[in-house]
Amino acid sequence: MKALLNRCLVLPVVLVILTASLAACGPADSRERVRVLAVTVPGTPWHDMWVRFAANAGDLTDPLIEVELFVLSQFGPEENMIANVRRNRAQISGLSLQGASQVVPELNLLLAPYLFESQQELDFILDHYLLDAYSELLEEQGLTIIQWADVGWTHLYARQPMLYPDQVRGHRLRTSRASGARIFGRALEANQIVLPFTDVIPSLQTGLIDGGQSGVGMYAMAGIASEAPHLMLTAHAYDAGLIVANASWWHGLEPAVRSQIRQTLDPVEQTRVDVRDLIDRLEAGLRANPAVTVHDLDEGQRSAWREVSRDATDQLIEQIGGRAAEIHDRILIGKAAFAERLSQE
Repeated sequence: MKALLNRCLVLPVVLVILTASLAACGPADSRERVRVLAVTVPGTPWHDMWVRFAANAGDLTDPLIEVELFVLSQFGPEENMIANVRRNRAQISGLSLQGASQVVPELNLLLAPYLFESQQELDFILDHYLLDAYSELLEEQGLTIIQWADVGWTHLYARQPMLYPDQVRGHRLRTSRASGARIFGRALEANQIVLPFTDVIPSLQTGLIDGGQSGVGMYAMAGIASEAPHLMLTAHAYDAGLIVANASWWHGLEPAVRSQIRQTLDPVEQTRVDVRDLIDRLEAGLRANPAVTVHDLDEGQRSAWREVSRDATDQLIEQIGGRAAEIHDRILIGKAAFAERLSQE
């Protein structure tokens, strides 16, 4: 009787072990897990791009990656996202230039006031003259650039009209930590206050700040327009943005996995089209809003903004140091090549 009881007790244990062993012998999921971090708003190109990335990866016949999206600021501001990617707690992140410049100061040069004449000129120079140099600098910081992104022109917003630079002098303007943004405020002799973006609305409401710098996208979508109803289209800098990966992780991937990631992402050309289309629609919406005034600058006003900041690029190069002068030389070569290209069209 005792022997029979022992067999009855042992049999279930054996069955459990056998079942677990058989399950372990089944096909394992060998897909590379890819955590993506970003700060986006649903319904925008920045958000939709990542949703498509995850969906496209899952729809492949032979998927090599499994994408986990954390693109609604779940990991906090860009400073936190960069730290998590560098530690490989996440693998890929979409960043603005203002965010990425915290680890590669030379990126601030792209935010120098009135450095670029048009979106087309900027695209040409980024793609053909700057990718290699910035790739090397990012690699030194443990990051690999996968491709450029797009954010849009940066303008000035305020609670009152500021159509000329002297109307800004002494006013409290919110700025980011990026020296490229601060150099413009310094040229305007503004009282600059460094604040995280999440503090902009309450700071406008309490009077801590009178205005700041922003692209049309965040100005319209984040609710800034309701507190600072004047948007001056200074277009003094362009935030291109970039998509980066943890360098050690990226270089350790099989070539086929890296290729699948690149092919699954929207191409940068499509991202630029989508973002610029959204910006045009948002700007049209702002113009139709009777509570908001969008100020188009005439040639005289634009010349005044350019003139007051004409020394800013040289000051920024000196302040940044590193390879800033070399990169500026590349930009000048690229500008000349773009001008020649235009003349031949």
